[in-house]
Amino acid sequence: MPLGDSSPAASTRTRLTERRGVTASSRHPRGVGSAIAVGKRIFLRRPAPQDRQEYLALRRRSASFLTPWQPRPSPKSAAARQFAAWLPSARSGQSEKLLLCSNEDGAVLASINLNEIVRGPAQSAYLGYWIGAPYAKRGYMTEALPLALRHGSRSSGCTAWRPTSCQRTGLRSLW
Repeated sequence: MPLGDSSPAASTRTRLTERRGVTASSRHPRGVGSAIAVGKRIFLRRPAPQDRQEYLALRRRSASFLTPWQPRPSPKSAAARQFAAWLPSARSGQSEKLLLCSNEDGAVLASINLNEIVRGPAQSAYLGYWIGAPYAKRGYMTEALPLALRHGSRSSGCTAWRPTSCQRTGLRSLW
């Protein structure tokens, strides 16, 4: 809100942001400045080295929830190495890794991976994703996947997406 703006609309914006727990000094959640796509409740951004602790903590908290799709959780040291290897692959040209974050506070909720991107006449890619147990079944992934596919189509030219898991996801309409 501009300084000196005392209009009713400005006052309403201030009350709404304060009610959501957002202060005047932090109107934007952390990471939203690097968002590549923004939805109503979430935004997508590329991972960064400073995401390591939060990402690994969410994976640890969600290990039993993710077991049907990823049967063996990695030991703590292996998980840290995997995250370090995952970062450079986030921008390799053959894949793109995205973090799904909350518009409210910027917290990492999930990850979406666009893998094995093939350009040219055979345009295709594999889509993989997971969501942290505390955020499952709240519609976050339903909101995020169309944003990720739209971004992937724009950035890579890919128009054919293949899911990497055949487990029921509630997103059959996307396929």
